[in-house]
Amino acid sequence: MLSFLAVTALSGCMAAVDDAVHDQDEGDIAVSEDPVAAAGSGGSGISPGLTRPRPTCVTVGAWGSLFRSFDAGLTWVSAPTPDLGKRSTAWLQNVITTSATTFWAVGDDGVILRSTTSGGSWTEMPWPGTSPWALDIRGIATDGGTRMVVAGRPDVPYFSSDAGQTWTKSDWAWEGGYTEGVNSVVFSGGRFIAVGDAGRIGISDDGGAHWTKIVPRTLSQFNLNKVISLGNGRLVATGGGSLNPYELEDPHSIWVSNDNGTTWSPGQFVRTCLFGIAADNSGHLVGVSARGYYQPSSNDFGSTWISTDIHTTTNSRLLGAVAWHQRTNAWIQVGREGPVFRSTDYGQTWTRTGPVPMRDGDGVGLIDVACSR
Repeated sequence: MLSFLAVTALSGCMAAVDDAVHDQDEGDIAVSEDPVAAAGSGGSGISPGLTRPRPTCVTVGAWGSLFRSFDAGLTWVSAPTPDLGKRSTAWLQNVITTSATTFWAVGDDGVILRSTTSGGSWTEMPWPGTSPWALDIRGIATDGGTRMVVAGRPDVPYFSSDAGQTWTKSDWAWEGGYTEGVNSVVFSGGRFIAVGDAGRIGISDDGGAHWTKIVPRTLSQFNLNKVISLGNGRLVATGGGSLNPYELEDPHSIWVSNDNGTTWSPGQFVRTCLFGIAADNSGHLVGVSARGYYQPSSNDFGSTWISTDIHTTTNSRLLGAVAWHQRTNAWIQVGREGPVFRSTDYGQTWTRTGPVPMRDGDGVGLIDVACSR
């Protein structure tokens, strides 16, 4: 099930160094190297010479590609992955961080990888379903404990009650199918929320075992690509129209829920179909435009948005995901043509970084990025 069209769940939009860089064990950094950051605004009381996790960014993408950065996206190194046999070249579609050192990466052919060493080493976790090819995974979410949900194509999620050791098929609210699936999952306020193609929205209050179908009026003609939680029951989802995938002036790029996914309404018009979105801790949001032209951003938890023409600073048509690096307050954006961009002004201007290592002499298509906090 590996094809360029299967790589992205974004059918509603145009698809558009070595470890020596640090001298501590797997992402650790000496507190005495950065006493200001270590102490924070109020002082940490940590004795100099101790180590603490180094904030790390991980990006994933085509052909099983997996890279990490220790300097907020300025430089990147390849990360070793386990031998998955024929599935070693499966495209990785989503990466999340669940602690200062723990990352999860998922992708096609049932691939689920976990790292507890800031991306320095990875372990394959059991796949959901009866075979590795039962599910092309697009999203993963955890409740912060042992409960997890994965979803993708076909569009029937699986849930785990033992931190990914075993998986059970969910009682899903929608009819299963491969052409239309789930693209993103998030945990918020005791509930899992899943969004996907053709207006798919499902909510689960029992750890992913059973799902309720949510159908906002007029949303069935639009695909939702990413959903994030801003806390206090507020969710923001991005997407675009499925009837005209080349539509630039898409009025339904952003959807907002203020009751943890039970009801939804279209957000402010932001001119273009959106892929990813990320938020910091103070109400700033940055979205990723399908064509790499318009960069939507918000500084009031998504209530109002501005759209900046960033084509001259990115020069890329296929940007795909964005993450916030808390320690440096930098925003890191990756794309399907292999570029990585970095912004320190909330997405108004971007600088190309890297380069990300090449694969067999070719640029690597990057699909998702996450940074530990």
